[in-house]
Parts: sequence; structure tokens; C-alpha cells
Amino acid sequence: MAAGAPVGADDLKHAIAVREAMRGVIGGNSGLPVYPVDLATLNEAATAGRLRMRFGPGGRARLEPEASGPVGALGRLVVTLYAAMQSEDWERLKLCSSDSCRWVFYDRSKNHSSRWCTMASCGNRAKARRFRTRQVSSPRSGEVSGKAGRRG
Repeated sequence: MAAGAPVGADDLKHAIAVREAMRGVIGGNSGLPVYPVDLATLNEAATAGRLRMRFGPGGRARLEPEASGPVGALGRLVVTLYAAMQSEDWERLKLCSSDSCRWVFYDRSKNHSSRWCTMASCGNRAKARRFRTRQVSSPRSGEVSGKAGRRG
């Protein structure tokens, strides 16, 4: 899509739906369910983009959208998602566990267990929140709970 090409409100709404569907599918790598509505949205974007296989120099195949404009641009995003799925690193693409973030990130951990886009931001906030919850729900040091210290 050319820079400065007109984009309408419906195009923006559709782009957001495709973005969220991509996040939903990638969320499957984080243990989240992949919903049929996300798959349908991506299938519709692929169909609207008129994805076609093209053979280029050296006989290498690639997918390309025949559609132009915003629909073609969304088709290119679907192609990028498809290419990521075909790579051995697909399962390393994850969705940040923070509900207020939802960034897609590449899990570089050896055991593929990262949960947050960065420990410095989302991971640290989650740990601090859990710490505060534990502090509120457990007795403070020096307090006696009424049951302790009594003997028959």
C-alpha cells in the first residue's frame, strides 16, 4: 500500500480486527484458546486479499496478495503470519500475559517459558502485584493470630 493512500473508518476497523485475530492465534502458543472467530477473520482477510502463490527467481515459491490498498496490506500481514507458522520458531512467538499489554514477543528462554514481553515492565509489575497481594493476605510480622501460643 502506498504511503498516503486513503484509508477509511471501515478499513481501520477491519485492520484492528485482523490484528486482534493474529494476536488470538499467537496466543495459542501461550496456552490460550484459539477462537473460531479469529480463524474466520484471518480466513476472510486471506480471501479478500486474494492470496496467490507466485514462483520467482530460482523457482522459490511465495504467497502474495493480488488485492491492492488496505485489503492487500492486510493480506500481506496474513502472509507474514503464515510464514511465521512455517518456521521452526513459530512456537516462540507468544502473547504477553499482562491483560493491559497483549504485545506479541519472541520467547528467547531455553525452555520456552517466558510469559511477559519484558521482565523490566510487565513481568516486574506482575511480580510486584503478587507480592502486595501476599503481604495483604498474610499476617504481618510480630502479630499473633489469636490461636498461636495457647496450650491446653
